[in-house]
Amino acid sequence: MLLGGRRREANKTTKETKKYFVLQKIFLWGGIIQYFLLLKLNLYEIELESATKICGPLLIVAGIALWALSRHELGSCSELVETGIYGIIRNPIGLATLIIFSGITLSGLSCSAICGWAILIFCLVVGNKAEEKENLEKFGDKYKEYMKRVPSWNFLKGILRKRS
Repeated sequence: MLLGGRRREANKTTKETKKYFVLQKIFLWGGIIQYFLLLKLNLYEIELESATKICGPLLIVAGIALWALSRHELGSCSELVETGIYGIIRNPIGLATLIIFSGITLSGLSCSAICGWAILIFCLVVGNKAEEKENLEKFGDKYKEYMKRVPSWNFLKGILRKRS
């Protein structure tokens, strides 16, 4: 009976994690659509300077590259991945989503883009906590050690730790 209760709890955690990932995807794709609509229709609410026009798309491209690399290295395995980008940061897909949406926000600099960016950060943090909890249940002490070694979001700290 206790085992059945744990399965229900694990399913609940998985459902919570999926819910936050769905929210992340909605905001990500909503932001991408908004970016292209603003670009196409030229509906900027405030005038942009050249730097944000250049930095925004560069962040979007960098974020997409990080997202693609992360998905490729993760694959469809059910084992804990500790190599490659996952040896530098624990949540590269979340960081990639944040970078992409930051580029979209910089490119558009509208009130709705900034609000969407703030909501996305909230969803990423909550989703990350749910994912960490699920991974702790799934991988146990091995994941605890991984958490001690590898930072969750701090890319620079991960690179510096990897070099030393």
